[in-house]
This record gives sequence, structure tokens and C-alpha cells, in this order.
Amino acid sequence: ERIDTIFAHYNKSIEYKGEEKSIREMRKHIGWYLKGLRGSAKMRNDINKMTQLDEVFNALKIYQEELMEE
Repeated sequence: ERIDTIFAHYNKSIEYKGEEKSIREMRKHIGWYLKGLRGSAKMRNDINKMTQLDEVFNALKIYQEELMEE
């Protein structure tokens, strides 16, 4: 549910601020959304290094699938 919320938040941010600015600004929000989830520290570190929206979305989708498998 949190990751679905990240996608919705990201899309709204892109509408208002554009992709480049949203990628940078959403990093802090993603950290807050993922706090306390298994493996979230690594995911936050990985996302903080990404510069392309498709990279971020793909990483989040994979992470979401991994969480749902448990």
C-alpha cells in the first residue's frame, strides 16, 4: 500500500513540478514512506543514486514484489 502511494505521489509531483525536479524532491518522501520496511535502507540508498524516473519506478516495483512474496 505504501509503495502504491509513492507512485501516486510521484505522478502528482511530476504534474506540478516536472520529472527532473520531482526525482530529486521525492527522494526524501520515499525515505519516509519506506521507513520501517524490510530492506528499506538499501532501497533508499539505491534510489538516492538514480537519476531516471523509469529506474526509480522499476526499482520500486521489484521491491514491492519482494515484500509481497513474504
